[in-house]
Amino acid sequence: MLQSLYNKSYSQALRSIPWFFSLRYHNEGFTVVNSDTSPRMIFHHYELVGRSLQCWTFLAVSLVFCCATITVHVEAAEEKVWLSDVGSLGADVEIGNQTVVYGIPGSVNQEMHVWLQTGFAAQNLTAVDLNMIATNSSVLNFTGVTVENPEHAAGGCAISPNGCRWEFTHLPSPSGVSADEVIGFNGINFQNGVGIGNVGASMADAQYDATANAWFFATLTYDVVGIGSTDLFLQIGDNGVAAEGADLIDVEVRFGGGTDPTLNSENDRGNNSTTHDGAIGVGANLWDDVEAADFVTFGAGGGATIDLAGNRTVASIKFKDDYTLQNDQLTISTGKVTVESGLIATIEAALISTPGLTKLGDGTLEVNGTAPATDVVAGTLGGTGTISGLEVLDGATASPGTSSMLGGQAQGAAASQVVPEPAGVEMLGLAMILLPIFLSLSTTRTLIFQRQAVR
Repeated sequence: MLQSLYNKSYSQALRSIPWFFSLRYHNEGFTVVNSDTSPRMIFHHYELVGRSLQCWTFLAVSLVFCCATITVHVEAAEEKVWLSDVGSLGADVEIGNQTVVYGIPGSVNQEMHVWLQTGFAAQNLTAVDLNMIATNSSVLNFTGVTVENPEHAAGGCAISPNGCRWEFTHLPSPSGVSADEVIGFNGINFQNGVGIGNVGASMADAQYDATANAWFFATLTYDVVGIGSTDLFLQIGDNGVAAEGADLIDVEVRFGGGTDPTLNSENDRGNNSTTHDGAIGVGANLWDDVEAADFVTFGAGGGATIDLAGNRTVASIKFKDDYTLQNDQLTISTGKVTVESGLIATIEAALISTPGLTKLGDGTLEVNGTAPATDVVAGTLGGTGTISGLEVLDGATASPGTSSMLGGQAQGAAASQVVPEPAGVEMLGLAMILLPIFLSLSTTRTLIFQRQAVR
């Protein structure tokens, strides 16, 4: 029995002596027998099956084959897989648990995206097979899945062995999609394909986010069909996650935000992590499955006024529709609040964040309660609340109206009067340097200096 994983030298050796033997693969669920014209390898266990040849010939060839294909075993690093509402490169995708909430049911063609990060840059993943499980099909129905397979050359792997990320996707095809689960969405390489990892990055993979060092793997679509909540779990599929030069049993996968134990690619296929990798909440029960470490997105098509109904803690929040959050206290551990372009999100609750708030996205955030010091990176900050400090970066705006900006650059000022804090700090420093000089000058000159400082 020969054991290895996706090492192309095996298939090349097979091609050179196709008439001596065929290759039989054993794995849970199905068996593949290769033909003379198209030998294939997949995953884990291999067995040489002799033809009608003289015994000494078969043994000699087998010995040569074994000697020629001895490789050094490589210990695979931890692979990370997570859900995100981010489906494009350069959009600040982060490793974590993704929860999407909707004020009302009825949203259709919603998307959840799967990202992957391999822990050992020099090692390529040559197969990734996953499942997605929802615990309550009365809340959502899965409608489809697409595995990303960018071409590295025109025509893909049909033209060049390194012309694509995956030689096959959704094998066997199609992936099993039902109301509460998506089974067996995958990318697999046998003879061709670059895979995910160091080689893929060097081939300028169009779905590799270099800033996040993450690979956009798949998109799942779903419809929101009812009120309630459901946990979402990613699983290792029946065919495992394979790394070049390592056995399946050596590959560990960590789903979600990184607090759960890893799952083994050989022994833990089809198992859930200890805690959910995401959740969907709709209507009055939308907070039921939200955990403190979750990235929470208020989904498109579900805009509504939502009662926090108690003090809540999340990692970050993002608005994809016009929502109003009311009452009690909302703690945002990362401080990130994103409002997408053309939208207005209103928070009428006490906002708390140790690092302060960071307003992201081109939309408008209205703060009508209290909030810590806030950096407006993009879009507009407004409202009638109280903010302990304010900094507005170039291209962003603040329209505080009757709000009170304490300790920042604005107190009830118009947006055009808000000055970024670094400029104020520089002017203060300049004034302190020049003050002794101007004290020795005339009163007229001192007045000139004061006018310049105010400006």
